[in-house]
Amino acid sequence: MKDLIRIISVESEAEVLESLKHILENTMEGAQLLKNYSRPDNFLQDCKRGLHDFDLLFLNFEMFPFKGIELINEMKKNTPFPHFDIVFLTLNNNITLNTNQNPDVDYLNIPLIPEELQFFIKNWKRKRFLSKEPSQTQFPQEFVEKAKKATNQLAIPTLEGYEIIDIDQIIRCEADRNYTYIHQIGVKKPYLISKNLKDFEKALSPNGFLRIHNSHLINPIYIKKILKADGGLLQMVDSAKIRISRNKALAMEKLFINITRI
Repeated sequence: MKDLIRIISVESEAEVLESLKHILENTMEGAQLLKNYSRPDNFLQDCKRGLHDFDLLFLNFEMFPFKGIELINEMKKNTPFPHFDIVFLTLNNNITLNTNQNPDVDYLNIPLIPEELQFFIKNWKRKRFLSKEPSQTQFPQEFVEKAKKATNQLAIPTLEGYEIIDIDQIIRCEADRNYTYIHQIGVKKPYLISKNLKDFEKALSPNGFLRIHNSHLINPIYIKKILKADGGLLQMVDSAKIRISRNKALAMEKLFINITRI
């Protein structure tokens, strides 16, 4: 088809992917989803092998094990002038882009709305084929630098979609095999998420969270006591006592960065 818009997506959430596929296949002509990557590292590998026959990259901003902006930074190492444009799929209104300053990075809110996706594709196609060549696309450095900063909210998957929680309300994350419990201030029942603790460590480390045990990631601002018993324990504000077992000396040093000792 003439002027077919070829789309690649990097999306780990099945519900978002199915919605994107359904809208493109059933309500739009001239746009085709060529492939989805559930893991960003697999997409990077194919890029390094020469993947280039596509026009738009739909990218989940809040991916695990690393975020969409981190994927862009990795791509920049090999492709400073990409041949495709980027569309972030996001629940977080805090990353809304100024499309006048950053014409080559757009965003769409999820859950996806057919009319919004259709409007975006129509306008992108008009701009792409009438006003510029693919080789002119560049990563907007200002946006990349801003997005490197730690975010203050976390989108966690639920049966209905996603729930946004404030990161500074998280006391600790506790591993249970391939699942993780999220314990929050003022919430009696923790969230149970089908992600492992390593995923949360990657996402929350920029916010100061510390992995002090194989099964525990903690927010230091909610430490109530540091105990010498049993080789070193932390008591959190929710009364949980957690053994310090991962690189104890380094963990203790980090714990006291923002705590004054007398």
